[in-house]
This record gives sequence, C-alpha cells and structure tokens, in this order.
Amino acid sequence: ATVTTRATCNCRRPSQASTRPMAVGRLRRACLLLTGAAVEFGWAAGETVMIPHLVGGLNLSATIAGLVYVLNPCIGLVAQPAVGHASDRCTSRFGRRRPFLLFLGLLAVVGLQVVAWSHELAGRLGWGRQSEVVTVFAAFTAMDCAHDLLLVPGRALAHDLLGGGGRTAESVDADFTPF
Repeated sequence: ATVTTRATCNCRRPSQASTRPMAVGRLRRACLLLTGAAVEFGWAAGETVMIPHLVGGLNLSATIAGLVYVLNPCIGLVAQPAVGHASDRCTSRFGRRRPFLLFLGLLAVVGLQVVAWSHELAGRLGWGRQSEVVTVFAAFTAMDCAHDLLLVPGRALAHDLLGGGGRTAESVDADFTPF
C-alpha cells in the first residue's frame, strides 16, 4: 500500500512553501523510520563502552566518570531548539533535513571512533593521561550530543514525508521510535 502525503519544497521562506503530493511506499517509509533505530543503536554502543573505558581504561573514579553524562543535557538545552530552527530554515539543494542528518551522523561516528581509539591516538601524538581524558570527554560529549540532535531533523523529516494522509504527529513519532 502507498501513503499519499504532502512534501514541502525547499524555498527561502516557509510562508512561500508550495506543496506537491508525494507517494511514500512501505519500504521507503520503513527506511525513513530506521533513523530512530540507528540513533538508538549508537546510544547503546556509546553508553556500553563509556563508563568501563573511563573507570577501567583511564583509572578514573566512578564519580568523575559519571560527569561525562552531565554535559549532554546542558548542551542540548540550547542546541536542540537551535538545530530545529536551522533545519526548518535550511535552503540546501539536498533538502532541509538531510544536511543535518549527514553532519550529525558523521559527528557521532567520529566521536565514537575517537573514544574507542583514544589510547592509541594519545600514544601516537605523545599526549599525557590528562590530555587523553579531556579528549575522551570531548569526543563522548560530541557523540552523545550528535545522537540526541539526530532526533530533531530525523523526526522533522518523518513528519515532512509521512505527516499527511490523516496521520497525527503522535502516530508518526510512535513509528519513528518503536524501541
């Protein structure tokens, strides 16, 4: 079955946006909604390795290691509305949401790689232990924020493409993050 919805064109101002009908098949809809699964998988990978890496690999106390989880909510308080606003006004030829999805996805991957290879990276660059800890904190914060921020344009893209046809915002959100 095909869901018919309306997609907004990439215009300078949202008030000038024209709409055109767009058919979204089940396979395309499933692929679109898998963005939520990718974000959840990234969170699981990062959260699983972080505390053992900080406590076991870098010999930090559990209290100091737990501070890494405080940074993301503080940054997200400002960054999430800013990313949402910017993606609503984006005039890229690739669409309003896709540049944000690409950049934030790459940031999450790079952050996870820096965390995973931090010891080897510090050794090659001749860094001390303190520089390695700061690098791990910064990389994990970048990765964690990127995962949170990926939800903003991901949900917006799902609403742009699947929101029509009598579907409510709640039903699109429920499909987006079924986990």
